[in-house]
Amino acid sequence: MSAVDEASSEASSLQRTHQLALTALAAGELPRAASLTLTLLQQQPLNVAYQAQLRRVIALSPDPIALAPLTQPMELDQALLHAFILAELGRHADAAGLLLDVLGAVPGHPTWVWLVTWVRELTPIALRESIGGLTRRLAVAANVARTSLGVPGLGPLLQITRLLAERAPEELELQLFEITLLRQAERPLEAAQRARACRERTPSWRSEIAYAQALRESGELELAAQSLERATQHEPSELSTFLDLGDALLSLGRPPEALAAYRAALALEPDHPWATSSALAADYFLGETSKLDALVERADAGDARASALIGALFHPPWVSSLPLPLDPELLALSAAIEALKQHPAEATAEEPAQIRLELAQLGAPSLQLGFVLGARLLGHQAKLTLAIRHVPKPDPRQVAGQPLFSVWRYHGTSPAAAVPPPSGELRPLIEALARCPYDLDAWANHAAELSRSLPPTCVGELLSSLVHIHPPSTDSGVEALHPMDWVQRVQIAACLLIAQLETSWEGTVREAALSSLCDGPIDWTTNAALVALASVARREPQHEPHVAALYQRVYDRLPTDGSFSCVLHPLASLWASLPGTSPELRGRLYSLRARVEAALRRARAQQQR
Repeated sequence: MSAVDEASSEASSLQRTHQLALTALAAGELPRAASLTLTLLQQQPLNVAYQAQLRRVIALSPDPIALAPLTQPMELDQALLHAFILAELGRHADAAGLLLDVLGAVPGHPTWVWLVTWVRELTPIALRESIGGLTRRLAVAANVARTSLGVPGLGPLLQITRLLAERAPEELELQLFEITLLRQAERPLEAAQRARACRERTPSWRSEIAYAQALRESGELELAAQSLERATQHEPSELSTFLDLGDALLSLGRPPEALAAYRAALALEPDHPWATSSALAADYFLGETSKLDALVERADAGDARASALIGALFHPPWVSSLPLPLDPELLALSAAIEALKQHPAEATAEEPAQIRLELAQLGAPSLQLGFVLGARLLGHQAKLTLAIRHVPKPDPRQVAGQPLFSVWRYHGTSPAAAVPPPSGELRPLIEALARCPYDLDAWANHAAELSRSLPPTCVGELLSSLVHIHPPSTDSGVEALHPMDWVQRVQIAACLLIAQLETSWEGTVREAALSSLCDGPIDWTTNAALVALASVARREPQHEPHVAALYQRVYDRLPTDGSFSCVLHPLASLWASLPGTSPELRGRLYSLRARVEAALRRARAQQQR
């Protein structure tokens, strides 16, 4: 049945039900008329004619409540009709409470829209007397909606909560609940705005903590730390505040202040597990190398915080897992791919789709590889044209020194492959590695096996594979991968194979290739080289100083103007994981990674605004 046929059938059904309701009303069968009219309203809850008809039934009834007596367990139709009747009798608080109970059982029921009118009709006295109960019912309904319907299911309840909060700005519990609901709805900027207003209106530990939580989720670590500092002044004996403050300061790269916060927590509760492990980490970042052994012992003994810290330092993303590309430009390019899904492949068979996007800054060239691959997977041809508003400083297009190899070149702000397409002979090897579940050590071991028969002379083929990427083979079992993820997987796999071409380092082909990628235009291919270099340092510790020197060269090319760089997150994660990295540097890299992740949360929050 087509959409038009379905709409016609639904309209006919409504007309029949409406006629039956009118017939029942004319015959004086008020309970039947009420029930049939409610059926109509469940389909169209704001239909003026249906509402007027139900009001007429209620007005004609000598005992309106008897039209819909409540039962246990609650029956949906009876409860909805009872709530509507209560509202018509002027008992808007009772009606709203009952409908919220319904939403707690049937999340997302369309009759939620009645609450908008009923909340507005509450008298000041009724509002004051019912606000606590309504808030509790909202909380129950929100939990059910979030579990059953996900984030979209919170929208109606958030709208009702906001109406109540606007009518009762002095109600702290309601204001705090609205902030929590905004955070659960993944709207941290709005949550922070509401929390700031709440804090200014009702200064307290609870309002300050709500503000700090919203700030942290929106990526504002510095402001969150300041808010937590104020919270400690409201409640100097609240241990959790000092823990949160210490965590924020540690992420900000301020281990001395973090250590002070953890010690304040330990003064309140000696031997507190989280505070003890965190203080060890802060001490270690300050150069107390022996604290690392103590932290490892606690992790081995099952301490969750110690395990998390050890994991963050030595098994971070890019080592134990492969994050999706973090580039802020990814959202716009992914949206363009989604837009292509709305059109048949035949539409671009003869003439490629012309996609024009304006981006805030120059991003990684491989982003465009991912877009082209995504279009190809949909059967489309597409040409991407980007307008770039800002080029980071230093310019990521510029090479450092005189690299022997180059895989990208630029024409203005448009990148192009600097090497011809590969023959394809090594594609099965690369894909065999790229489709495996990611773990750096496992991939490096697999790469060593796959590369046993490869001579160093195949480096050109592997380098070409970095910038000429085919969709995964149909039998590879990775069709569900995001195209951007497939691009970086192929690039990392190729670089890991390069890393295993030889066993010595200085003057070798693998050194020249990987260092050239580090010194070339900043790109995901740089990230792939960083991953491969980490595998060299982990498998061949004698070469770690050379790897660290290359990492330093990439670090020296990071933006100085606050721009995003795709190498920030992998560089911070991988360098910190190397065994020879000093405690002080490891602490700075831990902070750098946390700041990058916070900046990404901030950017995504801005995009969702």
